[in-house]
Amino acid sequence: MTIGLIINPKARTYHHSKRVRKSLDKLSIYAETEFLEDFDTLSQIIARLTQKDCDHLVISGGDGTIQAVLTHLAEGNHFQHQPTLILLPHGTTNMTAKDASIASLSKSDRLITAIVDRGVSDLPSNLPCEIVKRHTIRIANPGSGAPLHGMYFGWGAVHRAVLKCQKDVHAMGFRGDLGPALTLLASWVSHLLGRSGSDPDRIVQGGDLCLVADGKTRADSQQLLLSITTLEHLIANSRPFWNQSENTLKTTLIAYPVQKPLRMLIPALYGDKRRKTTEPGYDSFSARQLSFQTTTDCILDGEIVIPPENEPLQLSLGPQFSFLKL
Repeated sequence: MTIGLIINPKARTYHHSKRVRKSLDKLSIYAETEFLEDFDTLSQIIARLTQKDCDHLVISGGDGTIQAVLTHLAEGNHFQHQPTLILLPHGTTNMTAKDASIASLSKSDRLITAIVDRGVSDLPSNLPCEIVKRHTIRIANPGSGAPLHGMYFGWGAVHRAVLKCQKDVHAMGFRGDLGPALTLLASWVSHLLGRSGSDPDRIVQGGDLCLVADGKTRADSQQLLLSITTLEHLIANSRPFWNQSENTLKTTLIAYPVQKPLRMLIPALYGDKRRKTTEPGYDSFSARQLSFQTTTDCILDGEIVIPPENEPLQLSLGPQFSFLKL
């Protein structure tokens, strides 16, 4: 079997960890290796790996790197058979890798050692690998023009929390799940204590949202946030969605003003997909197509998405990919 390896050398963990670089050096001997120095070269990289007919594609980077690769794979007619993806958690945030593929650096090291020693098709039995499948979220008409694919989309408080995390929390050295989790927790506590005040940049505030899901208006009022994902778990292993069916966009809305914020914090973050009802102001459902109009930026896998002018942003369930999970 042929293994393709895409390394983002600017990814934080790769850049700062000698251990990670040493581990990838071992793997690169057995893989068709490409360094993603510039995202403008990704099309050429994918084309070269397509010629090698790779059965497995290893991606070393964070959520932004994975999003870029998924977009190219989903929108282009590349591999005759889509390779199984192996996501190594080597970025600043690694939510997609932790849910769908490799959850930690220690597991990454173990998997690479196993591949080098035995190959992908004969992994040792002491590594409980499995193949899982995840759809993408497809954004048909971002302001940048070309469609985008990712695994997590956020609007409202989600967008503001990510920006604040990147600006303040990451600058303090907190990385991975811890940074976004601390940002959200701090903003929630400030709101509960009445300390968020009238700061225009505060995370907990409302915005007008008219959301159409599968042709039906689902919300037309002030909302705190809109959260959409095809993953099973998000930061800190949270599951902020319920009342779900398989192979759909898991969609959650929280209205503003926030109702019963203290009592609903844990139920909203760690939802039960079998739950059919919840408190007013907390709505979670499945959909295959979503649209809404906004003048504020959104977030796709930690990257800013600029909405189109004078038309609703269109989201739909994208293609399904296979991932090797350990």
